[in-house]
Amino acid sequence: MQKQNLYLNSQELKFNLSPEDVQVILKNQNNSDQEKRAIGCMMCSYIGDSIGTVTEFTKDLTEEQIQKAIRMEGGGIHRVIAGQGTDDSELATSLGYGLIESDENSIDLNLITKYYVLWVKSKPIDIGQTTSNPFKLLINDQQINIKMNKDQVQEKDLSNIAISQAQIDNQNSESNGGCMRICSLIVYLSKLNDQEEIKKSVFSEQQITHPNIISQYCTYIYVRACINLIQNGDAKKAFEDINNYVENFLNIGVIQQWWRENVLKEKFSETKIYEVWIKHQFINVFIILKRIAEGSESIDSDLLPRVLKQIIRLHGDTDTAACIVGGMIGSLVGYQNIPSNYVNILVQCDLQNDPKLNQKRPAIYNPRACIYLSHKLYEKAPTQKVQIIGGTNEQKTQIPMLQQFYDF
Repeated sequence: MQKQNLYLNSQELKFNLSPEDVQVILKNQNNSDQEKRAIGCMMCSYIGDSIGTVTEFTKDLTEEQIQKAIRMEGGGIHRVIAGQGTDDSELATSLGYGLIESDENSIDLNLITKYYVLWVKSKPIDIGQTTSNPFKLLINDQQINIKMNKDQVQEKDLSNIAISQAQIDNQNSESNGGCMRICSLIVYLSKLNDQEEIKKSVFSEQQITHPNIISQYCTYIYVRACINLIQNGDAKKAFEDINNYVENFLNIGVIQQWWRENVLKEKFSETKIYEVWIKHQFINVFIILKRIAEGSESIDSDLLPRVLKQIIRLHGDTDTAACIVGGMIGSLVGYQNIPSNYVNILVQCDLQNDPKLNQKRPAIYNPRACIYLSHKLYEKAPTQKVQIIGGTNEQKTQIPMLQQFYDF
């Protein structure tokens, strides 16, 4: 039986990008500072994923293992090659293409779901339970392929099928899987100033897999901080905005507790070996931002590797932890300040032809796609209202249901 081709006409659709394709973007002297930071957000997310993958779920990390990871050489439990990421960056790629294919000033949840389903069908090297649950009714649909247009995915109601299943299976999951892929949406929303539009957009995308309100708010707060950094390049301003929001406007007691007891007191949250609770990533990324804002963590050429070392030393789900922290650092410093060895490894990583590959991946998931995607998403980014296409409003009913558990 011939293997199904999930990625039809990929060359025509500019999914199979060469190193030269993305180098043109990086060498463009006309890119604004904001666009450089937007591209940096995605690049550093992917770099963090690749580095953190090498130490993921490793018990009793040695200094030698940490140094090997920071050199971005590959390895780890998934035996990735240099520059290769896992579900974090591949899902960010999927989200990015879904956003690019959406109409102007819109987020088409059906198209995004299409790309998520194609990713699940591609047999990725790693996938979390919360992420996989919503697509169980869609993965055997042979009609879902890259050529499906917005009318076809709407007719199949892809997003509502996934969202309904997520409501059944994932209501109590406070996993980090929604936040880890979010860098594409950060770039797409990076020209907005209306926080209600940003929040609406984040919650709408997150409900595809992660309906839990705690997980959604943690992701929104992270997105808010990264957009602030992209727009202003000022860590102090970004941290002050988040501190003001959490302390004075956020009415979710458990997140406020994490903020006051951990972030403000700089008490890092060290994870258990197989734990994927978003609490840890939320606390740790904002401690890093706080230190940068206050000057105890200097902004220099060594900032990214230095911070990533700190994060992977905390053990656990280090690829996602490093991905999330990396995205925030990239939002601050821009791609022009990423260490050149990281950029070269990311651009040259070839998931089809590298002889060291443990498992080939479709060309769409080559890590260098993040450069093309972030450039296109920034070009297309809406400046005022965002229309949400597809999905459901059921997630709005969660807030009163959770009032009995959390101090609103």
